[in-house]
Amino acid sequence: MPEGDRAQANAIARTGRNTAGIGGASLGGILVGLAGPGWGLAVDAISFAMAAALRAGMRFPAMPAVAKESTFHQLRVGWREFLARRWLWSIVAEFTLMTAVTSGTINVLGPVVADDRLGGARSWGLILAGYGVGAVLGSVAMMRFRPQRMLLVASLAAGMFAALLFALAIPLAVPLIVAASLLVGFGADVFMVNWVTTMQQEIPHDLMSRLSSFDALGSFALAPVGVAVAGPLATAFGASSVLIVGGFVIVGLTLAVVLVPEVRQMRRRALPLSQAEMPEPELADEVADARP
Repeated sequence: MPEGDRAQANAIARTGRNTAGIGGASLGGILVGLAGPGWGLAVDAISFAMAAALRAGMRFPAMPAVAKESTFHQLRVGWREFLARRWLWSIVAEFTLMTAVTSGTINVLGPVVADDRLGGARSWGLILAGYGVGAVLGSVAMMRFRPQRMLLVASLAAGMFAALLFALAIPLAVPLIVAASLLVGFGADVFMVNWVTTMQQEIPHDLMSRLSSFDALGSFALAPVGVAVAGPLATAFGASSVLIVGGFVIVGLTLAVVLVPEVRQMRRRALPLSQAEMPEPELADEVADARP
């Protein structure tokens, strides 16, 4: 795919995924409120079975043959290339901690706050639907908006997540929390489109699978820890305190990543670099890192 079309293609893919999420979140909250959580889980299970049936009918062209290498060799090469890109490992490290915070606060404490102080499952469904609407708006916006400093915009957008934690900590009225959730959803998809586009631009094709694996592993490694400790921390210090601290942790992580020079300076390339095209001086290090 031409490099100039990557961002738009990524945004279109995210739009379809997020549009489906809007209906799922709102219908799930309504179903649980009307019929109970058991029926909600049953319908969810049916949707997974339908997705599996549709996936079984998909056919893909055969991939080109590649040289066989040992697993340890591939891991060693992938780890070396991962560490060679400071912009990559710094943002993955950020999301290792950020995902731990958001997993515990949103997945565990969010429903607790909704049940205790916001009216229960219906309100929580509206809040999740607000996130879905924001995500769709973010992906639609990224079809047209192509920032030159992709990583800087992505990092600032990811920091918006703190707004939802602060809104739940107070907590604000449900419509205001829905608005905060919409803002967070918007920022999440601005981050995702710019992040995926950056990886496609800066990482050679033969390394993409390995470095994406390190990205996924690092980003979700501490999520179970966040879920496990959220309840005990809320019992000891109160849900509002945990949410506030979590929000400030996200703000701090965002500021730390923005201080990384490569994150601030990396720019979008409209066309592949040829031997006759020299990168701008401030991009020389990033371009060198992105080559095998």
